[in-house]
Order: sequence, then C-alpha cells, then structure tokens
Amino acid sequence: MQRIVILEENQNYIILGPRQAGKSTLIKAKIRPKDLYINLLPNAEFSKYSKEPSRFHAEILQHYYFK
Repeated sequence: MQRIVILEENQNYIILGPRQAGKSTLIKAKIRPKDLYINLLPNAEFSKYSKEPSRFHAEILQHYYFK
C-alpha cells in the first residue's frame, strides 16, 4: 500500500507511530542534505542525549545558526 503524505517545506515535524509503520522511510525520502536528522533509536545516541539534554539544543543551534 502506498501512503500519500504531504509535508510543507520549512516546517518542523516530530514523527511518532508504531514500529514498521514507515516513519524512517518517510523521513529518508523527504530529508535534504542541509536538514538536521537525529535518530534516537541507537542506544549510543539515546544515551548521549539522556545524559546531557542540553547537548540536543546546542547541536540544533550549531547546525542552523553557526555554520
């Protein structure tokens, strides 16, 4: 089954849903090289941000404002 999803450009999205629903496939199809993509599924990534939540904010600022 093909899903039709329209995402407006220059907007922020949080994609939530059950396993195997196509969330990662959707993001990988829509993401551009200049976009910031953070995947919290790998334990190392989740742990990194859990131990130091301010790091998430700092990385967003670094990516979008201090290039």
